[in-house]
Amino acid sequence: FVKDFKQCWYQKGLLGKTNDIESSIEYLKNIIPKTTEKLTALGASAGGFAAIRFGVALNADRIIAFSPQTLVDKETARVFSKSCLRDMVFDNFDLDLKEVLGKYNPKMKIEIYYAAKNNRDKEAADHIKDYTKEFSYETDTHLLAAYLKENGKLEEILDSI
Repeated sequence: FVKDFKQCWYQKGLLGKTNDIESSIEYLKNIIPKTTEKLTALGASAGGFAAIRFGVALNADRIIAFSPQTLVDKETARVFSKSCLRDMVFDNFDLDLKEVLGKYNPKMKIEIYYAAKNNRDKEAADHIKDYTKEFSYETDTHLLAAYLKENGKLEEILDSI
């Protein structure tokens, strides 16, 4: 479990551990036990972004992302994390998961779960649809994992891991 305390899509690293995405990937590689047989990356919203970004770099067997941001620009930061607007470099390769996925050409299963009636989340899922399997739900909430839990569907997804 990793958390982005600075709420900048992990561009500022893991608090007290790393300073950027690349050093975070190296840190995660070093703490994942060598005996790990199956690695799944899972997250929601910015954590979904991280599940995809880190999961691909770590060669996870499976990636599950709920309502992830897949292209972080100034508008995305304005909506989800105003604290990053001042000092983030928005033309950074790591902020566009379509570019990241194009570079890595992942072979693992990447699953995107999103709200069909939430235009921002639908656009984010569609941005990387060439690399994913999409699952949409007839709701408008960005908090899709909570919605799925309330409707008895999250446990089914998690049980499949």
